[in-house]
Amino acid sequence: MARMLLVAIIGFLLAIRGAQAEEETAVAEVLAFVTEAKGKVQIGRPAGRVKASMGSELYAGDTLLVGPQGRAVVIYMTGRSAEVGAGQGHLVSSDPAESSALIERVMDTLKEIAGPQEDTDGPAVHGMARDLEVLGAALPTNTRLSGAGFHFSWEVADGASGYEFELYSHDGISLHRQMLETGYLSAVDLGLQAGRQYRWQVREKGTFFARTTGECLVELATAQEAADLERQLAAIAAGLSAATRSLLAAAAFYQGQYYYEAERALLDLQKERPLAPLERKLLILTYRKMQRWDLLAGLEEESQVTVGN
Repeated sequence: MARMLLVAIIGFLLAIRGAQAEEETAVAEVLAFVTEAKGKVQIGRPAGRVKASMGSELYAGDTLLVGPQGRAVVIYMTGRSAEVGAGQGHLVSSDPAESSALIERVMDTLKEIAGPQEDTDGPAVHGMARDLEVLGAALPTNTRLSGAGFHFSWEVADGASGYEFELYSHDGISLHRQMLETGYLSAVDLGLQAGRQYRWQVREKGTFFARTTGECLVELATAQEAADLERQLAAIAAGLSAATRSLLAAAAFYQGQYYYEAERALLDLQKERPLAPLERKLLILTYRKMQRWDLLAGLEEESQVTVGN
């Protein structure tokens, strides 16, 4: 009986210690996370090895282990990045560089982006229905904008004689109407005001089944919001590598609901080099937020293949 009681007590104490260990792990500070993992990539910890994937959190003392044909990229919460090549390991330790609160906010957002996302994620705002025959590729839509230095753009179709652009106030009052032969219009001269919401649409002319973009919603940031974004981008630009800077800048746009500007930043980056898996996922999420299902087609399938490698 005494032996059984002793075994029960030891088991109870071990259970308590296990719970404490789990709690300590749960509250441990995340120092970095994996933004790219190709081939066999594992995280070495005292309790054993676990598979690493895009978005995996890394703590002090973790070792990122990359297989013979693999590759991984780590970004620290300070914004510093480290590339781990085939057959190499990387010990995660406290970064001596100090990060600003602005950088930490963006890194938290990037960590959220790296996590699992559902196709239904996104704001309940007006958007393009998946099965609606519309004049496609209408941008910007369902997004905040930091200023009026952008272009409205849409699909140009063969056979159309022109396009009627119309801008409305948020409550439906027509503010500007213009006939165009091209698929874009500069917003600079339209008198858009900071802090206001607008709706716009384009109607195709000269075709038998004239299509329309449907109403697209945009919101201009207030002067304070635009200034906050500028400070955040300046903090990101200070002292970070070009690769890290581009990714964090796009994440900062995304965090502030500047989805169109996040998309522009990523497409500009794509002109220089292929997007990394996390960058491609961020581009996918911007199209989801803007509910641009037509632009999302193909990109999402490509990402599923790439991320799985």
